[in-house]
Amino acid sequence: MNSSGLRDGIIARRYSRRDMSRLLAAAGIGLVTVPVAGGRALAQEQALYYALGGFAEDPLFETYRALHGGNPDVSLWSDEEEAFIKMRGGFTPDVTYCGTYSVARWRDGDILQPIDTSRLTNWSNLFESLRNVTDAVADGEQWLCPVGWGTTSVLYRTDLVEDQDQSWGMLWDNRYAGRLAMIDNVADGVAGAAIYAGIDPYTMDEAAIAEVKKVMCAQKPLLRLYTMDMSSLQQAMASGEIVAAMTWNDAYAGLKGQGVPVTYMFNPKEGLSTWAACLVLNKNAAHVDLAYDLMNSITDPDAGAFWMTTYGFGHANQKAYGLVPAADLEALGIPTDPTTVLKSGIFQSRMENEDKVTIMFEEVKAGDCS
Repeated sequence: MNSSGLRDGIIARRYSRRDMSRLLAAAGIGLVTVPVAGGRALAQEQALYYALGGFAEDPLFETYRALHGGNPDVSLWSDEEEAFIKMRGGFTPDVTYCGTYSVARWRDGDILQPIDTSRLTNWSNLFESLRNVTDAVADGEQWLCPVGWGTTSVLYRTDLVEDQDQSWGMLWDNRYAGRLAMIDNVADGVAGAAIYAGIDPYTMDEAAIAEVKKVMCAQKPLLRLYTMDMSSLQQAMASGEIVAAMTWNDAYAGLKGQGVPVTYMFNPKEGLSTWAACLVLNKNAAHVDLAYDLMNSITDPDAGAFWMTTYGFGHANQKAYGLVPAADLEALGIPTDPTTVLKSGIFQSRMENEDKVTIMFEEVKAGDCS
């Protein structure tokens, strides 16, 4: 794929993979097994893959399909809390996609089993920094297989923002009241506010939570919205309705591809929020052999090239980068090694007192700033 084709592909994606999950959920199929394009009905049982909508597309399953004559069955979740509750309730997929920050909680919830890395054919080609992210290893065992990575930061219109200091503080600037937006979740939204306040998002006690609440309450009157709808947010930024917003790095590539004058803060002075995504093995997986074949397929270099050029995020397999032209990686803002980015940023991990943090965030959104 050349750079022009890449840009056209980014522009043509009307919905992000997160948007797709919500659309499917609204249609009543977010929590049920659905067929994946390219697969055909077979009598043979297939692995069950539980994923965020959009991260279950046909090109990820090429090597699996070559082995088993069809794609895995797929069930979709719209957020990780939903996925956790459903699995705790007895739903047993074979492989689940999630952020690495969920792994410790899911392991403590007794819904995972360790991964035998000797059965992962791409293991030696996965970046070591991703294989050993926070909570990847516990009790001497591996609990996740890394698949991708990205960043969360501030995206802004260079033609509409006056002071372009590389700081999260742009999202607290009174000059842009009513034209700012934040991601509507704890992992990104609250963590970003904590980073701006100079507080470690992942070790917050009650006093720190109270301080972050003050910061978020000060910001709320300035916001146009909290949102998880990245497609609509990009449209609002393209029109100038929103001039600065917390986004994932894929939004930068999408808007640049449309010719919108935007810049993404890859190095905000308070710190960059970084994250990784992974595959985990359900404790009661019914198709363990198929599960490993599925993980091997999604971490294959060709699948990785598709991942990067379609989703706009980095992939875990080092060999995938050689399959994408350097100009395309540059257009996407994806360096060829995540190690430096992850080490220089503030990596998303499990939050202490997460329940209290969640309650605080809901209070802020409801206007309860007492």
